[in-house]
Amino acid sequence: MGIILEGNFINIMSSDNSLERNEKESQYIDYIETHRENVKDAYYEYFEWLKNEELDLKSCSNEEFKEALNSCLDNIEIHDESKYSDAEFTPYREKFYPTEDEKVLFQNAEYETQRQENFLAAWIHHYKNNPHHPEYWIQENGDILDMELRYIIEMLCDWLSFGDDIRVWYQNKAKDQKKAMTIRTREIVEELMDLIYTKQ
Repeated sequence: MGIILEGNFINIMSSDNSLERNEKESQYIDYIETHRENVKDAYYEYFEWLKNEELDLKSCSNEEFKEALNSCLDNIEIHDESKYSDAEFTPYREKFYPTEDEKVLFQNAEYETQRQENFLAAWIHHYKNNPHHPEYWIQENGDILDMELRYIIEMLCDWLSFGDDIRVWYQNKAKDQKKAMTIRTREIVEELMDLIYTKQ
């Protein structure tokens, strides 16, 4: 992947970029695509095979769960595509894959403040356009809606893609995520985490 031509997506490899910036952009694209593959791998490792199991879930029926598994796979095919959008690509790339010139530039407090503001705006754009993030479900008035089951499964695949035991991360470091969830969403998340690890 090098050039995105449709919609409001950016021309990632534009010819007026420096060689180093092109290299950093390529590295970031590789990271995005590796992550997307890892999310898909997590789905097949931890969830796909559950379609053939008779489960006794408290949070939903067998039919609801299997329907969510099917629709989740469609979500996973487009997982994190918004990271290629104008609103997200450069702020994310500058934060995680800065060029040497940018590292120097960001030592200036004014530029660093701008970089942080740009990244915050990119993160807000990301979660507002990706329902697998619990923050998506927070309404303008502060009310929080229950996450749909298919997006909970995608969220768990997102977490699982990093390879660690997500129960430990969830217990110790997922404070912001838990805060953005309803009680029912948390109950489903915790039941599914127990399910995928005990069924392995």
